[in-house]
Order: sequence, then structure tokens, then C-alpha cells
Amino acid sequence: MYKRITLIIVMIMFLLSLYGCSNDPLSNNVSTENHNEDIIVENEYNSWIVNSESEYIIIENTLYGRGKNSLGLFGNDINYFSGTWNKIANNVKHIEGNDDVLLYLTFDGDLYGLGNQNNKIFIKETKNNLADLKIAKPILLESDCKYFSFSNEFIAIIKNDNTLWCWGESENGQGTIVTDVISKPLQIASNIQFVKTFGFNVAWIDTNGNLYLCGDNSFNQIGNETTGAGSSEKRDDIVTTPFCALKKCNNFSVTDNMIIKANTIDGKEYMWGNYHDSTPTER
Repeated sequence: MYKRITLIIVMIMFLLSLYGCSNDPLSNNVSTENHNEDIIVENEYNSWIVNSESEYIIIENTLYGRGKNSLGLFGNDINYFSGTWNKIANNVKHIEGNDDVLLYLTFDGDLYGLGNQNNKIFIKETKNNLADLKIAKPILLESDCKYFSFSNEFIAIIKNDNTLWCWGESENGQGTIVTDVISKPLQIASNIQFVKTFGFNVAWIDTNGNLYLCGDNSFNQIGNETTGAGSSEKRDDIVTTPFCALKKCNNFSVTDNMIIKANTIDGKEYMWGNYHDSTPTER
């Protein structure tokens, strides 16, 4: 009888070690265990972005821009409009941005940014929050990067050692803490393959294929069985402990109205979020 009980305990512990997804409420820094199955996720590099006033494109690793000079790239007159392409930087592999900010990553792993100085992603570079000042010359924000994602005034980066770091606005807990601003890079996870920020959320896939999300849950986007109130401005639905919504995930996307679509390595597709279930549901 003693040997049988011991064997059962050992088997239970072994199965728990294979579970993969961890939601430990005592720790914001999520790390994962390895297993024998490799799940490969490809980073989605942007080569072209368009905002309401201008557009930017990468051609043969060179970044160009045209349109309204709202970021001060084409001279001192921000009302100037350029109909021709203007060269901004060389050796560029990924760009993201909006009307206020332009960010780009070089093949050397250097992350540069420019735009409105009052955007909170620049807080670690300058304490001068005057909205009428522009950072027209790209400044180095971080080195040793392999990927980044930007949303509103929040940024998440994957370092070359596959650790995940973030800084910027975190009033909805997207940086795993609720605070006005994270002023210097904060590590929030390790063993990361892909990250995406959207709205007031950050989501990532680790090396085991576990999809984690944290931040605002007003539109059920976390996938944790909790239905949100539908208003992120109230900050009533906040999840700071990263939640593992799906295992063996190899890609996911987010629509403009906060619907999450994800695929697993067995070819199944899941959906959750606004107007849908609060947990991943197979389509």
C-alpha cells in the first residue's frame, strides 16, 4: 500500500510539471518550464505603417517617410507637407507608431524613437513633458533588442536573451503593475518568442507555446472567464498577473474591437473577446 501511494504521488507531481501555464498570483515575473516539443512562432515584422497624417515604409532595409511633418522629420515647420519620400534611417527591419510617435528597430538590435516628447515611452529619456516639443532626431531607447511592440503610450520589447521588458503608461496594469508610468524598463517574463501590445494590453507567446495576456479586461480579451464592463476608461477590469489563456499556440491576432483570434499547432482556431465568450472557444 505504501509503495502504491508513493507511486501515485510521483505521477501527480510529474503531470503537474508538464502543465506549462503558470498563474502564480505572488509573482509578476513569469517564467516557463521547458518541454520536449518545440513550438516555433515567427515575429511579424512591419515594413509599412500609415497614420492619419503620414506614412512610412521600409525599402531594402532603408526607412522612408512622407506626408504631413507632424513629427518634425522633414524640417522645422510641422505644418509642412512632403509628397516625396524622405530618407529617415538605414538598416531598419521593423517599424511601429501612431500620429504622435515613430519607433524603429535596426538589424543591430537598436531601438530608436521620435515624436511628441510628452508621450510616456520617452519618460526615461527626458523629464520635460511639454506637449509642444518634438523629438525630431531619433534617440536610442534601448539596445540588444530582437523585437518590440507599441500601443498608445506603452512599449514591450524582447531582448536577445528572450526576456520580455516594458515601460511607459501602465494605468490599466498592462505592465503587470497599476501605475501612472513605468519610467525604466521592467522585466515581466522570460523565454519569450513573440509579443504584441494592443489597446491597454500586452500579450505574448513563450517558448512552450503558452499565450499569456494581462492589462485591461473590459472587453473579455484576457480570456480568464471574466466578462468585462465594456469601458476601459473606468479601469474596473484590470488583470496584473499574466494569465495563460491558451496552450500550444503558434499565432494570434487582435481586431480593432478587441476580439482575439488564435491558432494552435494542431490546426484549431479559437476566438474570444468583445461580443464573444470570455474564454477561448474553438470555432
